[in-house]
Amino acid sequence: MSRGGIEAFRDRQRTSVSSAGLAEFRFAQASSREAAKQLERALSSLRNKIAAQQKAFLHARRNYELVLRLREKRYAEWLREANRQEEADATESYLGRFTQRRFALNSRTPVRLASPGEIPLPSEEPAGVR
Repeated sequence: MSRGGIEAFRDRQRTSVSSAGLAEFRFAQASSREAAKQLERALSSLRNKIAAQQKAFLHARRNYELVLRLREKRYAEWLREANRQEEADATESYLGRFTQRRFALNSRTPVRLASPGEIPLPSEEPAGVR
């Protein structure tokens, strides 16, 4: 073989593909396609899980906000009722002292008036108040 023929032979060896190499390449290519499909399925599954978690989170957040609104509403109702009761107690106390003074002035007998918050003893009540 001449020198040119040897180089041509070496070039063919470098560029020619053996059937074993070609089979290996096709196997690798098929494996990578299968791996890509598996990755796509895994990605799809993860997207579904994320969507389910987001839905559950939104549901939990709505419930939490509902509980907060109900708690605030209940507190406002309680506060209104407490204020109403305090006003009723104050009115009752005022009217009680007013009535006590009125009877004291009408009877012209000295009566010790109870201070606010003090409950008069039965013996200290003016006659006819009972």
